[in-house]
Amino acid sequence: MAIVTRVEINPSFQNALNVDDNHQPIQVPRGANQLQWNLTGNVALQFYPLNDPNYPGFKWVDTPQYGIFDPPTLQGNGGTLQMGVNNGGAGGPWRYQLNAHDSAGVRYSTYYATPTATTTNPQIKNN
Repeated sequence: MAIVTRVEINPSFQNALNVDDNHQPIQVPRGANQLQWNLTGNVALQFYPLNDPNYPGFKWVDTPQYGIFDPPTLQGNGGTLQMGVNNGGAGGPWRYQLNAHDSAGVRYSTYYATPTATTTNPQIKNN
């Protein structure tokens, strides 16, 4: 099953991304699933490369057990990120961070450590 989530610039916080997750962890049903995040909105964004040493396109904040999630991949022009989930049972939630940039190189992120710039920490939960 494919679970598709939109990601766009959060106008309430400078340089922040908002994951359209209804302010709750992305719910993953039991079995093999595919998670997909699509960058949308008025500004052309791309995820950073997944191996970027400073701002990887996807980064775990809470590391899940090995084997639950496949390594993420970037699709097309870098505006879509995908990851397989092998959900054998309930677990999580696990927080993650997404990093993207616009054509001018301005960085946007879903997770900030400072309270003044905190957005909802995106999470994944296996049911």
